[in-house]
Amino acid sequence: MPKPLESHDPVRHRLGNVTGPLCRLLDAWYMRGSVIRAALQRGHTIVGQVRRDTALFELPPPRAPGRRGRSRLYGAKLDDEAVARLPVSQHRIDGYGGRMARLRHCICRPRFLRGVIVQAVWCELHKGGGAWAKRRLLLSTDLALSAVEIVDAYSKRWTVEPLFAALKLTDGLGAMWQRSRTVLLRWLHLVQIGRVLLVLLTAKAEPEVVALVRLGG
Repeated sequence: MPKPLESHDPVRHRLGNVTGPLCRLLDAWYMRGSVIRAALQRGHTIVGQVRRDTALFELPPPRAPGRRGRSRLYGAKLDDEAVARLPVSQHRIDGYGGRMARLRHCICRPRFLRGVIVQAVWCELHKGGGAWAKRRLLLSTDLALSAVEIVDAYSKRWTVEPLFAALKLTDGLGAMWQRSRTVLLRWLHLVQIGRVLLVLLTAKAEPEVVALVRLGG
């Protein structure tokens, strides 16, 4: 029986308090057993990237009738040779600008999820010059999704990367780890004032903008 999440559990803050099931898109840093199991407890599904050497296992064959003991949880390990034997298909992925992707997929159990069944997708995107990008391994807890839908869903995660880059490099949040709270707030105020001045100096003299900068406007 999984341990219920306490109100002070940091996983709760990561997942947020939302209503209704959602599909969570996670990069490799957050593809951890505690986070994924917490999401599954709340009825959410997960699509995320993991390391290519993540230990994956086939589902074991059904136990023979009358055989005593517990059923096996894991079947054969999916090593590089087993993955190479999987059927290959090529599809255009809308989320990556219509680039071709070479996909392999199967139903399996990752060791780090302790028995949770997932759909694993090995994806190679086509690069210019006829080459293929390095293989990525995606996992989805929603077994109803096809391999193409999983890759397309994960591609939507990249739309937030410009925001993270702006927060870290432009808005000053990259200095959070080395500053106290008071110093950080002062630093963020200076950065934001500088950004506002830059926006005002580069804004066009349109009526809406002029009304914002005019006293009493």
